[in-house]
Amino acid sequence: MNFDVYDNNGNPIDLDGWTMIDFREGTPHPVKMVSTHAGIIPDQPEQPVADDGKTCGIFADEMPQSVITRAYAYHLDMILLCGNETATLIQNLKTTLDPDIRRGIRVTKASTTHP
Repeated sequence: MNFDVYDNNGNPIDLDGWTMIDFREGTPHPVKMVSTHAGIIPDQPEQPVADDGKTCGIFADEMPQSVITRAYAYHLDMILLCGNETATLIQNLKTTLDPDIRRGIRVTKASTTHP
């Protein structure tokens, strides 16, 4: 996967060495969650995930609650949004996730050109 990704200050983010998990619909290797069948316990990953500090989840036009659930379950350190997400949605994800759910998580928008 080749993305040009920039932080909020317009600086490029190097994705070399990151584990990329593609949650987008229609991906050739779909990532599945296992339902806990309990409203207060979030769904869990189908397979265990390492919390190594370099895991990025790729999403497109996903519901915010789904992004938040996967960020928690998969120990994501970065969320890369590739759809039609608004600046408001991105800011809401950041403030919801950091610091209470995933301290220091980056939420950014994929781009093909410099912002």
